Amino acid sequence: RRFSRLINMATQEFLSGRTIFHDTSNLSLLETIVAQFEWKYAEGLHKLMDKITGNLNNNYKNVRDKIGHMIDRCTAHDHMMPNCRPTTNPRRSDFMARVMPMLSSLDEGLFGTEWVVVDKISLTDDNDAIKVVKTIISWILYSRFVAYVRLFPSIFPFISYIIALEPSEVDPDLKGLCTQALSVLSRETLADPCLEPALMTVKKVVNSTSEDRTVGCSWKAKCTALVYLQVMSFSNLYMLRSDPYLVGEIRKLLMDSLKSPHVEVRQVAGQTIGGLMKTDLFKDNDNILNELKAMARTKLPKGTKSSQTDIKEIWIRHGGVKTLCALVECFPYSIPPWLPEVIVFLNDFTRGNVMITNEVKKCMSNFKRTHLDSWEEHKTKFTEDQLLVLQDLLVSPNYYA
Repeated sequence: RRFSRLINMATQEFLSGRTIFHDTSNLSLLETIVAQFEWKYAEGLHKLMDKITGNLNNNYKNVRDKIGHMIDRCTAHDHMMPNCRPTTNPRRSDFMARVMPMLSSLDEGLFGTEWVVVDKISLTDDNDAIKVVKTIISWILYSRFVAYVRLFPSIFPFISYIIALEPSEVDPDLKGLCTQALSVLSRETLADPCLEPALMTVKKVVNSTSEDRTVGCSWKAKCTALVYLQVMSFSNLYMLRSDPYLVGEIRKLLMDSLKSPHVEVRQVAGQTIGGLMKTDLFKDNDNILNELKAMARTKLPKGTKSSQTDIKEIWIRHGGVKTLCALVECFPYSIPPWLPEVIVFLNDFTRGNVMITNEVKKCMSNFKRTHLDSWEEHKTKFTEDQLLVLQDLLVSPNYYA
């Protein structure tokens, strides 16, 4: 009550637009006041959040950063304790429900048209939705580094926009914010209610392409989504192991990504499968190996040239071979029981399509380099026939032979 006049004055002067210095100073004063009163000023915080929501698209970076700090201060006491009534402070889920409609103008550009059009039209700095994205990212980063709060389910639909916007080169500031946010968010330890929304976020980006490849996210955004999934899975490995449904969904998503028309997507998906198989997340590695071998044996149409890369059968075959190579490279200093058989299998792909042949040659070169120091020990894991095949793979053919 004693500070009510000060609070009302600061609130009335909220972003008056006189100067950037005046606005940031006023926001700093408000932040200090809110930090002092914390949960005791719930009614005033709701009014303040209403004003904040209407100014998320501010033109100035310093002001947007301060607004992000204010959002964190106003929602800092959004807690739900077991067997207790929820607090009356502003809730993060209600705030995100008001933010997401502001981003609807980006939906067609990010998830409904070709990426070339997106870069030239949808992501200009004059777009109010982009300014809103920058403000929310500032809030996320501040809440992670300064006032740590665990992620909540309603934030994940917004993360799909961060993933889709990260590859854009139009706005370097936006790209830097998205990269920093994904680096932090992917390493977050998630609660049970957040695991499925996190996976749905990745699926929204990766599965956005239509059958004729005329619409959908760019291959760059899909690679970013798969890298996010890779780090998120490693960071929440123990939580995922207790949920077979989510493990199955991750496996299906990655196996489907191996059939992508974009070689970069297939490479990231193969590396992710290799890393997760090494952690024994899938529990049925033998079945996955058989499925990968079946993909690698995909028959190519007659008359296919060795340099062709635009045929669906080549995409599938390359996805299988690339993942098997990634599995070999996942064990640079050891020989699992199944590895010799995989190496012998890869010998069948040293001739044929150039893209696939190069993958196998690169894999074998790395295998030779990483296992050379302890080769006397490692070669005991191979049979004589397997060693002969391996010798053909590792030793370059003699010109005079």
